[in-house]
Amino acid sequence: MATATPEQARHGRISIVVADILSEMLQDIIAHAQMPPKALYDRIVQTKDFNKKLSPEEWQVVNKLANPDKGFKVLDVSLAYRIVKHFRNTFVTKPTRNWGSNPIPTEVEIGDDVERIRRARNRYLHGLSINITETIMSDFFKEFTEVAKRIDQYLNKTLESSFEKKIENFRTCTIDENRTREALEATSVVENQEDDGDKSPFVLIFPEIQDGDAVEKAKLLNDFKDEINKGQLKFVFDRATEEVYFYMLK
Repeated sequence: MATATPEQARHGRISIVVADILSEMLQDIIAHAQMPPKALYDRIVQTKDFNKKLSPEEWQVVNKLANPDKGFKVLDVSLAYRIVKHFRNTFVTKPTRNWGSNPIPTEVEIGDDVERIRRARNRYLHGLSINITETIMSDFFKEFTEVAKRIDQYLNKTLESSFEKKIENFRTCTIDENRTREALEATSVVENQEDDGDKSPFVLIFPEIQDGDAVEKAKLLNDFKDEINKGQLKFVFDRATEEVYFYMLK
């Protein structure tokens, strides 16, 4: 990868925060319930309607929960979110408008912030290739600084160990080219596409998404319709369905 463009550098910075800091937030929320990692492992093994949807790769992660040296640190945003959502009030109360909703600014329960974390993960780590402007990056850090403050309070974090401090550090610190490259290579963005037809379905393959999540992912794409159509991509987004299709208009 050549020297990162300003847009790539901003995307890399956000991706690092999502993969490292936001995943740690969910790990600490799970740990806050005082359920040891081995106990969570046992519960997952015993809960067939949850574990039957796990991929082989996710089972490898779940098995590490039984290792006291690993614990919750093995959980990424995707798997941690699914655990919190499935086991419901064990970890947090549901979001204001239930799981899968897009929280509005006045919805500030911990469950709402869990949803914000999930949506950031889907957008920046496994979403569409987008031009990360200074405004987008500023809005991201503003939003998740506030999320961090609420989660710090919920977890009784000290200032020195606070997520607010960690996010502020990533907002301003220098990130070397290698780390930016690694962050971008870890994402699975969809590059700009051209098509000769007037309108045709375009299938998106999302890593780590199970068939049962298709309706939710279609809803997510539809929520981003206006943003997708701001001219960043060389097609017009019409709608997504549970088959996870784009309908492209040339």
